[in-house]
Amino acid sequence: GWVCRPQPFRLAAVQLENGVAVRLAMVNTAQSGCEVDRWADLLRLHAGNYPVAADVNYDVSDDEGQVSFNWSLRRMAGYPKANSLLQLAWPVHLPLMTSKARSEAEAGPVTPFHDIRGAPKPMASSDPWVLHYTLYPDLGLGSRTPLPAEGVLRDALLEALKGGGAWPHGALYNGTKSDSEFEVPENVKLGVGDTYFSGKLLARLARIVAIADELGESGEAYFAKMLDHLAAHTEVWLKRDAKTPLIYDESWGGMVSCGCQYQDCWGHCAPSCGNDVKQPMTCPALHDAGINFGNGMYNDHHFHYGYFVYCVAVLAKFKPAWEEQWRPRILTLVRDYANPSAADGKFPVTRHKDWYLSFSWAGGITTQPMGRNQ
Repeated sequence: GWVCRPQPFRLAAVQLENGVAVRLAMVNTAQSGCEVDRWADLLRLHAGNYPVAADVNYDVSDDEGQVSFNWSLRRMAGYPKANSLLQLAWPVHLPLMTSKARSEAEAGPVTPFHDIRGAPKPMASSDPWVLHYTLYPDLGLGSRTPLPAEGVLRDALLEALKGGGAWPHGALYNGTKSDSEFEVPENVKLGVGDTYFSGKLLARLARIVAIADELGESGEAYFAKMLDHLAAHTEVWLKRDAKTPLIYDESWGGMVSCGCQYQDCWGHCAPSCGNDVKQPMTCPALHDAGINFGNGMYNDHHFHYGYFVYCVAVLAKFKPAWEEQWRPRILTLVRDYANPSAADGKFPVTRHKDWYLSFSWAGGITTQPMGRNQ
């Protein structure tokens, strides 16, 4: 049997029993505005059905995406024989469902739940949930809005890119050089440091390359020079003997940055890492969640590595032989955070993605004081 105490709430088993399912539901709160009677009736009708497993499937066709959820049910004896499972559909779900599903959900009672995601609606269904997404069109590496072929804006962009013009200092990235002369810091060139800020700076250089191409500058000498710099400074992070190497972690199935105990003699010597990178188990990022924003604890991989993937995408367009050479390495990073296949036994499927809430969590395997973030 069971002992239930309302104040403070406590439910305890007098004797442990195998095969027993316990279901609890909040019927009302003091300020919820909940339609208590209708909500309670709906709970009782579906109290005997509960999920024991779920499958998530997704598909993309042109500019349309589809995500479906299918739950496996178990039924408890002695309850109404409803064939549907009662779930909560949050505001992020309802606009993505069919009009029939939305209407059925909107007709349901007000529930006692309300949080930062909004107020959910109850949805009882025996069919899988199917969410339909309209995706952004494939823009390639170009701007969402095509750059002008002539006019003041085009002139200003070219001035920022190449210098000169009526306002030679108005758009210079450091007050003295044009964007086409942008150079990443010395530590980034050497592959010394963290994957976050280094990746951002490399991606900045890659974006300048893409803008220059869109402005019709790909035949200029400075364009080839930028490409050479981008290729050289990207590959130092991908090499096996990198100063801040990427290593495979068998415990969680992922690529993590070793981390770097950074030193540059306060600017008086070449940047270097003080740790021994030849001994992976001594990598500082594996033991300190404060290093590299917790990359070694699987924080933020989808944007740390996304910067490098963007760099490689730009290089793939203009230096296809380079991309082919480094493709296995960069695909390994893609598989770390965006592996699409359960057949890949080295990495989990879409590590950071929360398919139910339709976004990615930045937090990894450690607890976060303010929650998982993003």
